[in-house]
Amino acid sequence: LWCGEGGGAFNSGRNLYTNSFISGFWFLDQLGMMALQSHQSYCRQTLIGGYYGMINITTMHVNPDYYTALLWNRLMGRKVLSTEVFDTHYKHKSDAQTPQYVANSIRVYAHCTHRWFLEEHVISKRGSVTLAFINLSTHVYHTINITGLNLGIRAEYVLQSPRRKDRHLGLYSHQVQLNGKTLRVLNDQIPVLPPNWIFDRSKELVLPPLSYGYIVFPEAKNPVCLTPPLPSSSI
Repeated sequence: LWCGEGGGAFNSGRNLYTNSFISGFWFLDQLGMMALQSHQSYCRQTLIGGYYGMINITTMHVNPDYYTALLWNRLMGRKVLSTEVFDTHYKHKSDAQTPQYVANSIRVYAHCTHRWFLEEHVISKRGSVTLAFINLSTHVYHTINITGLNLGIRAEYVLQSPRRKDRHLGLYSHQVQLNGKTLRVLNDQIPVLPPNWIFDRSKELVLPPLSYGYIVFPEAKNPVCLTPPLPSSSI
């Protein structure tokens, strides 16, 4: 089962929407949902051309969705796991109940980790799990408590807008930051995308507002992921 010609908007997309940071919220959610619904391949419309291309046809620099797709291919394996977000709340000085729109602002998808990551970081143990996350909230830092996994150390790939101090204009940026560093193509070379390693097992997992990305748990020991990985997926 394939998804063909997937794009954020018809008729060549929309400037400042399908070629900017804001597109990643839709794109990552699409990838997660399609995999969850047993789609084996996702064909993005398009690599080059229109305003929904992942490469800027004028500057030949890559748009934010390119990095989202690249990290998906490197981190998310073909074995899809079941996830559920529940008991979402945050503390407020007024002790008011969490608004429903805040409770619905977190989306999470989980796969067994792709073999690329394991080989790149020389991890011989199986059972690793990768979470893809989306925080749609404009102002809430969500602290996540994960159950059902042996968490251990983790590798974080948090994508945010370089102009995130402006919660509105920042969404339309043609650039993206990985763990606080703006990604730029230099000398026609895609930048290295290193994770932020967290070795403190007691450190809380916090998702910043208006962010999306991936978190790898190499020591998860998930029983589904202990078996040999499946062949690579297509995107």
